[in-house]
Amino acid sequence: MSSMAHAFGKLDFEDLNWETRKYKKWQAYGDSKIANLYFTYELQKKLGNGTSGVTVAAAHPGWTATELQRHTP
Repeated sequence: MSSMAHAFGKLDFEDLNWETRKYKKWQAYGDSKIANLYFTYELQKKLGNGTSGVTVAAAHPGWTATELQRHTP
């Protein structure tokens, strides 16, 4: 699962767990979403780009019909 928040993701491979820099929750969220996409791309490559019969997909759920955003205007 990813999100459009991947657009502001900027992974710091020297500090993936935000141990040495000031933690910023929205930046960390964006980082996690871009990391999900990187993982998806790499998994697809390792599975042979479609030759394995396994489909690898990433999704942005958007405003789905759930109660998740019930308090969002």
